[in-house]
Parts: sequence; structure tokens; C-alpha cells
Amino acid sequence: MLRFNQDKIRKITSEILASLERLNDLRKLSLDDFTSDLHKVGSAKYNFIAAIEGIIDLCNHIIAKKTVTERPKIMPILSEC
Repeated sequence: MLRFNQDKIRKITSEILASLERLNDLRKLSLDDFTSDLHKVGSAKYNFIAAIEGIIDLCNHIIAKKTVTERPKIMPILSEC
């Protein structure tokens, strides 16, 4: 059985969820309200990138617990978790 750092997983997951929550708040705006405010557009871009980076960090943590020498093996490893 793999041993993951639960604190790290909780922290990363929390950051992903916070970014998604902010994106969901922005989603409630009308298109005109959103696109007319560059701060809102910038916030959306930042939170989208932050969520993606969190997902990548989570995947890297999972992959680091296994020895992966061949790239094609990465997806089956992630699907096991």
C-alpha cells in the first residue's frame, strides 16, 4: 500500500477547492460584467492556473511514491489511486 503525505494532500486539495470556489463565484457574473472588469478577468486567469498547478502538484506527489521510469506507465499509476 502506498503511503501518501496526508497533510500535503489536504493542503493541495484545499488550495484547489479554494480556487474553484472563486472561479464559481466569477461564473455567476454576466458576460458583460465579467469582461468589462480586467481585475475579474485577471482573477479568473490566476485561479484557473492555481487550480491546474494544484492538480499537477497532487499528481506529482502520487507519482513520486512510485518509481516511474517509462512515461506510458504514469496514467495507470494515477488511475490506481
